[in-house]
Amino acid sequence: MIRAIRVLMLFAVIPAAHAERKYLLSFSSDVLTGGTNQIGTSSYFLGSVSKGLSPFYGAYPTVNLKSVGRRSTLDVTYTFTFDRYEMETVATTLGHNFRSEFNSQLSRTLRFRMNGTFTTTPQVSTVNVLTGISLNPLGDFNYIFEPQLLDNIYKHATAGIGLDLDLGKTSFLSFSASGGLTRYDADARASFGLLSNQTRLEGSLSYNYRKSQHQTWGIKYTAYENFFRAYGNVRSHSASITYSRELSPSLHVNLAAGPSFTEKTRTQPEYFGYTASIDISKTIRTNLISLRYNHRSGDSTGYGGATDSHQAGIGFSRAIGKRVTLRVDAFASEQKQRVSSAFKQRSISGSAALSRAVGKHWQVSLGASYQDYPSDSSVIFPYPSYPGRVNRRVYLSIGYRMPEMWRVAK
Repeated sequence: MIRAIRVLMLFAVIPAAHAERKYLLSFSSDVLTGGTNQIGTSSYFLGSVSKGLSPFYGAYPTVNLKSVGRRSTLDVTYTFTFDRYEMETVATTLGHNFRSEFNSQLSRTLRFRMNGTFTTTPQVSTVNVLTGISLNPLGDFNYIFEPQLLDNIYKHATAGIGLDLDLGKTSFLSFSASGGLTRYDADARASFGLLSNQTRLEGSLSYNYRKSQHQTWGIKYTAYENFFRAYGNVRSHSASITYSRELSPSLHVNLAAGPSFTEKTRTQPEYFGYTASIDISKTIRTNLISLRYNHRSGDSTGYGGATDSHQAGIGFSRAIGKRVTLRVDAFASEQKQRVSSAFKQRSISGSAALSRAVGKHWQVSLGASYQDYPSDSSVIFPYPSYPGRVNRRVYLSIGYRMPEMWRVAK
């Protein structure tokens, strides 16, 4: 955590060198209560051993700092999460969530970006629903499987940088590098053998050609390597053709596809595969619909070693009048290893939230979430696998918003 705080402080110092900056500090907090079938059955995970719903409550205070200058922007957010489950055995989870993003126009032709995250917040926390973060986002790289762990035994951090260089009016180069690490408590790894401490590194280089104002073609090479404590290292390469088009002011399409190659490792042979992604977003008056699909080959999903995975998601949001907002997200995934003792694991999840603004600073929300992780009965490994579970919850939330708690220009 100390390292993450130092990184965030560094992000804040970088843009300070530019004059005439505007700073905006905002605060929000949600207090909620509801019912869930997630029960604290041990110190390792939140199980689902009840078909009924038991009471829980939580609180999620959030502080956000934005800084805008002539050539750069900085956005840093910290959220503290608290959840308490009033079961036969009371369970309490505490978590911390940092997110930061920095963008700078270094020169007329060169742009720089940097981002970082650090979290100990269990994935089951309702904060993901309240803040509009999908249970399994499909944007940049994301582990699609995250067990429902209690605090102190799950830590996840990421960091990334990128450069965009304009080669003229019609083309540009993009370079990016990122890394992430996930750590589990030793007892959790011993209880579920397919949980492994892991580190992931990725680098990519792409060339893009703007055929028109609304259409861009590109070619992209990506190399990624996963370091598993239990399975050794896995390195993969992919080359893809990318296509982006604005079919109308309200309809955007992004496509990418190409071959991939996974090198031979300790636990699996080398093989050829493919990568593919589709991202479509459509705005219809006050409605926003997004459809996404992603296939990765020879990569980590957070569970077991390197796998091939399919992911599909849909998101919908609608403003009903000036004060009411409806948001719905759904996600499905499948992952499979290519080894003699392979496993296959599938999951589906979804969330819905209906929110109404009350006055200038208050907000009331009704919501629900659902997660289904079937047991991986196909596992042949000689140690315990991850048990199947269905997680459900409904909640009522009262939120306070102060979008301009402090504003200053220097």
